[in-house]
Amino acid sequence: MKKIYLLVAIVGMSIGGYCQYPYQNTNWYFGNTCALNFSTGNPVNVSGSLMYAWAGCTALTDSSGNLLFYTDGSLAVWDRTNNHMFNGDHLWGGNSSTQSCLIIPKPDSANVYYIFTCVDAARVQGFSYSEVDMSLNSGLGAVTVKNFQLLVPVTEKLCGVRHCNGIDYWVIVHNWNDNAYYSYLVSNSGIAAPVVTHIGMIPSVIEYAGYLKASPNSQKLAAAFSYSAYEVELYDFDNSTGILSNLITLPITNDNPYGLAFSPDNSKLYVSGYSNSLLYQYDISSNDSATINASQYLIDTVPGTGGGALLLGPHDKIYVDGRNTNYLGTINTPNVLGSGCNFVSNAVLLNGMTLYGLPNFVNQYNVQHLPPSFTLDTLSGCSPLNVHYTNTNNTASGYLWRFGDGDSSTLTNPTHSYIHSGIDTVTLIAYDSTVCGVFTDSSSQTFYFTVFIPPVQPHIIQSEDTLTITNFTTGLQWYNYSIPMPGDTNPVYVVQHTGCYQAIETDVNGCTTKSDTICFAFTGIPSIYDKQNILIYPNPNDGMFILSHSGIRNYEIEIIDVLGRTIYSQSFNDAKEKETITLPLSNGIYFWEAVNENGILAKGKLVIIDTR
Repeated sequence: MKKIYLLVAIVGMSIGGYCQYPYQNTNWYFGNTCALNFSTGNPVNVSGSLMYAWAGCTALTDSSGNLLFYTDGSLAVWDRTNNHMFNGDHLWGGNSSTQSCLIIPKPDSANVYYIFTCVDAARVQGFSYSEVDMSLNSGLGAVTVKNFQLLVPVTEKLCGVRHCNGIDYWVIVHNWNDNAYYSYLVSNSGIAAPVVTHIGMIPSVIEYAGYLKASPNSQKLAAAFSYSAYEVELYDFDNSTGILSNLITLPITNDNPYGLAFSPDNSKLYVSGYSNSLLYQYDISSNDSATINASQYLIDTVPGTGGGALLLGPHDKIYVDGRNTNYLGTINTPNVLGSGCNFVSNAVLLNGMTLYGLPNFVNQYNVQHLPPSFTLDTLSGCSPLNVHYTNTNNTASGYLWRFGDGDSSTLTNPTHSYIHSGIDTVTLIAYDSTVCGVFTDSSSQTFYFTVFIPPVQPHIIQSEDTLTITNFTTGLQWYNYSIPMPGDTNPVYVVQHTGCYQAIETDVNGCTTKSDTICFAFTGIPSIYDKQNILIYPNPNDGMFILSHSGIRNYEIEIIDVLGRTIYSQSFNDAKEKETITLPLSNGIYFWEAVNENGILAKGKLVIIDTR
């Protein structure tokens, strides 16, 4: 049989949405011509990089994992062919600035990106941005706005955080010689005036180096103060308002804190030391200052001559820059306390040399919220066709399924029934609740379902111990107590054993229909003693049966229990051939007699089996 399947996929998005650019940290360009690609899961060396970045650097990857451009925030912006991007020279980030640059996509724009830069050593260039349009120069891009200054003086701290609405971004910098953090909202309207929070220490004199990092869930920030304070500051961050709060100070007594990274589950903070090459872990899950400081665990000394940057990778490992080596270390299971975090030095061999830094990325590039999607288990079958739908992206907080017949479901994986063939458009809506409100994403698919109508129900006609099927076409099978009887496929069946008999018909499409059920009980007592052609059927029955007497009149029918008591009697004086009798009797064996003035006309056993 020829079956026609129609499948059309339509993916849509409504209010809010999810991560536009989930693969932006797939390509890492850093240090002295180091380049790695993570698209296969493990880091793979890439040749051709022209970058020589002492510290800060970044790169941009499209949604297919392809490199778009990379930069040190100072010397140049290099396109994907490793050539200087048009007008991309001499940005205002410092070559030795800890976080000299950061790329932020302009929300709701397919081609425009901002490159934010922080100069080193609090110099006069301060915090600025440049703008890249990738639609120019045959897709290689060009810098259209360059070095637009936003704030001066600043430290070397530059961090990007996803806004709670899932669309916009916060870009956060720290003023120099002041304890002010500036949070700039980046939306499709551009770059807004900053939200300012005064909190923590005042960086002054030479205190400007060290990383500023955000946790993957955007709820925490950590700042390393390397040269005079020797401490890390941990804050709560409100990614709906841009405000920092709840300062917790972590003194680092044996080293200069420089690199920072949060674990994927947001419960651990890792700190690398600049001078003595120490690597620490803190359990920050308590959010209590004394408890966090008491949890300090010395993991190991970082390989090389000193501790550099730390960076959470696309597949939940933290990579460790040991400075001036051709290896990266890895923290393989960073969610685990103590030695269970599994730090391995010299884990990744590079095709260049590390210096101080690793790329600077937005915190939530590692969190991939894909649009909802689903599969189904069948497109054809017998009516009712029960189709099981499977949600293949079960990451949202709630779901709503809508079917073409108006039905809906809030189950993660529902089942929907179809009675007739036809087209149905199924829509899956995923809900995510955030402090900014509820955001939804949806996908729809249209299918053609082929639904076969089962055969007409067959019926059983009983004649004593012989059962005959009516309305039968093909594919018959007899069952006794729902167990198939091999070889019994004929429309006529002679009962030989006690049981409840039923026939099931299966047509060419595999659709089945069940007949009614007839029950028999063999007791060893003759079923019929008949002088006048008087008959009760069906027998056994559920208390309702037909009395056939072929025109016999003027007699009485009696029902007798096993104790010999007459429990029912009725007289018949007309010449009707059949009477339907219904008796409220319990299951069991009874006897019947038809009598007149001349004695017994007929008799037999009566078996009551209520199958309802």
